[in-house]
Amino acid sequence: MKIQGKITERDEELAQTLRHSASSVKLVKNGIVIDPWETDDGIFIIPESTKQIHLFLNLSEFGGGMTKTGSATVVCGVSGKPLKPYKIFRHGDLACNTHALFSVPEKAITIRAEKNRQIVIREHKIVITAPRRACIHSETLWTGNFLELPNRLSRYQNAVDAAREKAYCYHCRCVHYAQI
Repeated sequence: MKIQGKITERDEELAQTLRHSASSVKLVKNGIVIDPWETDDGIFIIPESTKQIHLFLNLSEFGGGMTKTGSATVVCGVSGKPLKPYKIFRHGDLACNTHALFSVPEKAITIRAEKNRQIVIREHKIVITAPRRACIHSETLWTGNFLELPNRLSRYQNAVDAAREKAYCYHCRCVHYAQI
């Protein structure tokens, strides 16, 4: 999980300038995508720009089942609804690896399922800590057996079920919870 920035104007000269102050800069169809430098303590340094940079969480769905073990993580919105991935992996070594990437403004939910029925629901959000500095704040909303999901978190039931299915999906190679 990391923070990415996007400038919604395609400007090759600006992209060239930003390459000196970010770990990665990519020109895309509708603008510029920036991977800010990350410090050892999890602070992302947002480069100075003449244009406004919009920040996004970059999250992934990954995992799957093995012979006797298994775990998986799925991503959903704060309402529990599936999100649309910007990339789905279809080739290469996919077994129990990363299967989809999501770019989400402000905050999102991840649900981690273990084959032993343990579920962890976490909320992740971008926090601006200082000018040109941001971090990801993660808070555990609930941990427990998937059969005991509290009513207050029932909006995540479909995502919990998908994460559990993915944790049991032998050598999983596909996306289980996404708007495709």
